[in-house]
Amino acid sequence: MIRFAALLLLTGLAPLLAACGGEEPAPNAFEAQTGAIDKATDAVRQLEDAAAAQRAAIDRQSP
Repeated sequence: MIRFAALLLLTGLAPLLAACGGEEPAPNAFEAQTGAIDKATDAVRQLEDAAAAQRAAIDRQSP
């Protein structure tokens, strides 16, 4: 009876252990989109910094 229970337990756990293989996880499906958003955010930040620098230069030239 104990051997039968152990055999049943092992056959039940074998598929679970096999499913936990060393495969790589699937790539992020939205990686390209999030990368594009990050680049756009950086571009906006650079434009805002350039505009602020231009305003400061104009203010310095004004009497």
